[in-house]
Amino acid sequence: MKEIEIKKILVKYLLELDPKIVLGAEVPFKYGSRRADIMALSGEVATAYEIKGAGDTVDRLGYQVESYKEYFDFCYVVCEEDNLVQVRKSIGREVGIMLVSDSGIVQLRKSKLFKRHDKESLASTLTVKTLKEATNNKNLRSKHDLGLAFIAKSNLEMVRHLSRKELISKYEVVTDLLRRETKHVINSDDILTITRMPPKKLFLRA
Repeated sequence: MKEIEIKKILVKYLLELDPKIVLGAEVPFKYGSRRADIMALSGEVATAYEIKGAGDTVDRLGYQVESYKEYFDFCYVVCEEDNLVQVRKSIGREVGIMLVSDSGIVQLRKSKLFKRHDKESLASTLTVKTLKEATNNKNLRSKHDLGLAFIAKSNLEMVRHLSRKELISKYEVVTDLLRRETKHVINSDDILTITRMPPKKLFLRA
């Protein structure tokens, strides 16, 4: 099954699971060096979904999962029956597993809650504008330096809260747009809707 097909099944599953969920696809973090295939936000709780279709390699899966644990609260690997054994061997028992097929999604193992987040990883998704306001430092220009200045003066809870708050702000509009345009079938354009960032002035059709 192609990745886009798995994404469509997963997004449909998540929308039906929680009517208030906020979704994103190909969500960048760690200053854009890493991306979550699908992200789900329920309040300030963020869950990452790493998709591994039957034809995908799992060689880097362990590394990918470790980076998720530094940023997200929960993490699931979504795979097919053909590569389930390889996925199980590549990740620890703290990571959740979901099995996907044409008939839908089945949760095989629940993800544990990850609390030891990395402050710099959390701060990496904040905008330069937010970081400048938080640090009140006009001399720093690079996002990386601003991020380091911010985490130096902030505790983990503060960094996590601001990071989650901004994620919600970024993706809730496109998720609402997805809900309005989607009835019972998720198509490729729907996935594109939650992949692209909306313009600053995006108004939902009445």
